[in-house]
Amino acid sequence: MGSESNSQNVKRLYTSNMGDQILADAARVAEYLRQQGVSTCPAAGWWWREYQRMAVPVGPVSWDFTVPPETARQLLRELPRCLLVRATAGLQEAITSWYAVVVERFVDLADCEAKVRSEIRRGLKHCQVRLISGRDQATQIARVEHAAFTRYKDRSRPDRAEVICERMRLAAEYADVIHLWGVFHGEALIAYAENYAFGKTEVFYSTIRLDPQQLALYPMYALVHEMNRHYLAQQGVARVIDGFRSILHPTSVQEFLVRKFGFRHAGVALQLHYRPWVGLLVKALVGLGAPYPFLPGAVNAVATQERLCRSARVEHGRAR
Repeated sequence: MGSESNSQNVKRLYTSNMGDQILADAARVAEYLRQQGVSTCPAAGWWWREYQRMAVPVGPVSWDFTVPPETARQLLRELPRCLLVRATAGLQEAITSWYAVVVERFVDLADCEAKVRSEIRRGLKHCQVRLISGRDQATQIARVEHAAFTRYKDRSRPDRAEVICERMRLAAEYADVIHLWGVFHGEALIAYAENYAFGKTEVFYSTIRLDPQQLALYPMYALVHEMNRHYLAQQGVARVIDGFRSILHPTSVQEFLVRKFGFRHAGVALQLHYRPWVGLLVKALVGLGAPYPFLPGAVNAVATQERLCRSARVEHGRAR
């Protein structure tokens, strides 16, 4: 879908009700992603994006994005690289199998456990945390991004420095919804975060990168503490989210946030629509039971997600 068509659809879907700031913010985030080369398209009144071969909605986790089969088929036509549509139906506390990692309340230093309070204070002593401009800090952000990837054990690689710099300059044009935070030790940037803001409803911590050579300065503690303070205590945002349950690559970051900063696993109802051949494959794999190590990780991830989706439906049904 061309950029002109995308822009027209943004206006039609998201500015018909000028009072709905959430929809307008979602449109801005979708346009930011599209300008990076991410495939996006409108359907059923929302914007959707390609993410790990799935069509997923752009918007707050508390919203209901479920779609009928005909809309799912439209999405799979518009996003031909996607193998399935993953939609969510809002927060459902009775569900435990599929969840988002969220926090709704800022935990002040006085209310932290003694060890966590000490760690945050160390971070604040050594580091300065503030909102930054991607245009001004692009080169330093690229350096941190490349340093961060040296810690990762998988085969992922960072974008080239010039690509990262261009993305940061683009983010500066969308600063109303794309918030960049920097952690500085003196004049040097040692960590950064990129967040997507959906009005007062939700902020999504999309990316956090740390220079591994500077972890002794506790930059993660300072960064999360100050971002939570800003959004939850000062701006009155309803919740912060760090994403959904990870299947393809286990992450220690989410459990770190739960242990240290009051994040929790909030149940989310899940809906999956597959391309026909993918649905047949997933059905066969789920019938086999546990994942098999000789299958590609992404295939096992899809089958695992289907099992979790079925469990979530059962849990939701019991709670009704």
